[in-house]
Amino acid sequence: MAEALDGGRAAVDTGGTFTDFVVADPAGWRAFKIPSTPADPARAVLQGLSELTNLTDLVHGSTVATNAVLEGKTARTALVTTRGFRDLLFLGRQARPSLYDLDQTRSPRLAPDRLCFEVAERLAADGQVLRELDTAGLNRILSHLRSRKAEAVAVCFLFSFLRNRHEKAAGKILAASGLPVSLSSDVLPQQREYERAVATLLNASLTPVMKGYLQRLRQGLGKTSLRIMQSSGGSIQPGHAARFPIHTVLSGPAGGLVGGTWAARALGLSRVITFDMGGTSTDVAAFEGKPDLTTEARLLDRPLSIPVLDIHTVGAGGGSIARQDPGGALRVGPISAGAEPGPACYGRGQLPTVTDAHLVLGWIDPDRMAGGRVRASRDAALEAVSRLASRLNLSPLKLAEGIVQVAEASMTGAIWRITCERGRDPRQFGLISFGGAGPLHACSLAEQLRIPQVIIPPVPGAFSAFGMLQSDTVIHSRKAVLRRGGCREGDLIRAAADLGKRNRREIGSIGSALLLEEPELQIRYRGQSYELTIPGLDLRQCAASFHLAHQQLYGHSDPNREIEVVSVGLRSSLPSRAAGSHPVPAGSGKASDARIGDRRIWWNGWKQAAYLERDRLPAGCRIKGPAILVEETSTCLIPPGRTGQVDPSGCIVIT
Repeated sequence: MAEALDGGRAAVDTGGTFTDFVVADPAGWRAFKIPSTPADPARAVLQGLSELTNLTDLVHGSTVATNAVLEGKTARTALVTTRGFRDLLFLGRQARPSLYDLDQTRSPRLAPDRLCFEVAERLAADGQVLRELDTAGLNRILSHLRSRKAEAVAVCFLFSFLRNRHEKAAGKILAASGLPVSLSSDVLPQQREYERAVATLLNASLTPVMKGYLQRLRQGLGKTSLRIMQSSGGSIQPGHAARFPIHTVLSGPAGGLVGGTWAARALGLSRVITFDMGGTSTDVAAFEGKPDLTTEARLLDRPLSIPVLDIHTVGAGGGSIARQDPGGALRVGPISAGAEPGPACYGRGQLPTVTDAHLVLGWIDPDRMAGGRVRASRDAALEAVSRLASRLNLSPLKLAEGIVQVAEASMTGAIWRITCERGRDPRQFGLISFGGAGPLHACSLAEQLRIPQVIIPPVPGAFSAFGMLQSDTVIHSRKAVLRRGGCREGDLIRAAADLGKRNRREIGSIGSALLLEEPELQIRYRGQSYELTIPGLDLRQCAASFHLAHQQLYGHSDPNREIEVVSVGLRSSLPSRAAGSHPVPAGSGKASDARIGDRRIWWNGWKQAAYLERDRLPAGCRIKGPAILVEETSTCLIPPGRTGQVDPSGCIVIT
């Protein structure tokens, strides 16, 4: 049982298979995992928290919003828009995901046709009022919302990002329905009406889901303070998360990237790739100095234009199911066994997964999974793998090896996409590997991509939760200005000042000397459709930075071409308390201090591997492969020919 000291802080990350906990106190931090409860994620969270005492602060990364969207379990939402634009969602954008596919299927519309309403009002492209809001028309819409069983309302008027008077008035009238109302000028106050409408509808449809979840969570927390992780890498107050749940849809992977930043700083690395392999998926990112933000992410086939950390995800995890495709080839993922029924080794599922392959190959000790909290059977894993192996005319060992190789092909492709395809050489990066299954595959991926260094951080199986514990409280807001190259700098400064006041109200830190404010401009060449985000407010300096960034990203720039400032942004952050240092034991400097025994593993044939307790490895000691390192949250494989060394930070550096 984990138990926090007085004043303990914790973070919890709800995953598809396990819910991870990290607890910090003056002595350092500890971690543990329990199986997730997909039907009610709050149940697993509260079950784990019941093992802690004297908890004062909790940071929570949740998949509630993500799963609601992916599973189509969002609230039934109405769209209210400017007359003539009710088909905005149907028309979308001209670009198609598969240009030559004549039989494409699209995700269901976020608002069904009978819940798309028009109201007479109109603003010009400069924000001037062309037609006042028809309040009588809004009252007629109000009468239809209940009869058509709407559960939430999204309001998206043309050019409301320049002047939100009409949306604010409409929101007050529609609030009389008793339904939650989201305004596009609050959710995404910037140009591109389709992306703005999608973001507002997503936010509105998630509001009842997130509000109910947070209420259940708060009831079980008592007086413990709560922050919610968001997709941009910072945490927010639960009230803000309830109003703007769209900012939480990728919160789990964001925590891992924040943790990766901590590990990079601890080891003095400037270029790193983060590799997070969990039970359902693998998330990868690459950055130099600090993680990149993007506003061009997608959720299913819908644009997600809010600021999110630039993370690429593939459907390959420990629970990914292996199967034979119609052509007779072996496929692994993206379908996952999840937490229920889970991999075959857990005794509830029948289909072989990557985790079952790990057990067949001897890489995992079935008695030590999740610190012994989960009962696993190598016999059950072998039986599931053998059934598929007989259909493919392979031995169980060869199939288990093939399952691992196919899964690694997906993960290698993901890393290739965020490095080589973006002009980055992976040979110049270090690979920070975490997640429950990541440390088993990290060295193999590094070998394939010729990455010279692999880093296994402390508590790797709960490292996303650890990153959440390190996260600052952050509000990231934007205001459209649509000024061209000759715009006045004073207008930008005033816009940033307005954003600063709004952000300080949301964070609740008015007057705090610790608050850090980082302004930015979104700039493009006149005539372009998309912008680059440049830090700062100084127009001359930002213009020079824009030309340089454009050259680096696209291979060309034109300093003589006119630029446009599209919007002003401000990131306001309040630093969190650091989680302290991980206790690394002092010792003789030899791995033998932590030796449990030997394990027989398959790695191009059977090998005898040293079996070590990671928490007993002293700082400075070297571990020669083959070796298996076991701990509460994960298992690490150091293959033959590789050597690991324990850093004083608690990270293991494998070269």
